[in-house]
Amino acid sequence: MRTKSRFVQVFSNTSVINWLSAAKFFLFGSRDVWFVAALPVFLNGILGRDFMMVGGFLTLWVIGYGFVQGGWPRS
Repeated sequence: MRTKSRFVQVFSNTSVINWLSAAKFFLFGSRDVWFVAALPVFLNGILGRDFMMVGGFLTLWVIGYGFVQGGWPRS
């Protein structure tokens, strides 16, 4: 790649697409923060679950969520 892209080329010319992209960024980001940081701390600190139980629950959740997404019909 000999030429560098400008930062503004990342955005769409349509403002509605830019708003949708920003909303998805923050919604998925907040979901990820919940599952990566807040939920394990809550399960361990507040509910008193041990490390293996928290890790096992999150593992089963991710695997189950993957099966649901994989089995969902495409539209």
